Amino acid sequence: KVRGSRPQLLDCSSFPEPLDDGEMKSMYNTDSGVGDSAEGMSRLRAAYTARKLSDNFHHLSDQLLQRDPERRPSAAQILNHPFF
Repeated sequence: KVRGSRPQLLDCSSFPEPLDDGEMKSMYNTDSGVGDSAEGMSRLRAAYTARKLSDNFHHLSDQLLQRDPERRPSAAQILNHPFF
């Protein structure tokens, strides 16, 4: 289930617009010695929390994830879905 969970999609749409170069460098290039920096991880968590997936996305994913293949939509039906 995707509703109520943080999305785990790791693409350019999963993150807000980049901050200025200095802030981006501090987020991703800070070496704390153990794992990622606390500040960088905090910002990534905030980006995930702020991201919301549309009702059309949820409806389409529910249809596509049907266990019974007979209940899944055809390719033509998928392309006509409001998500697209």
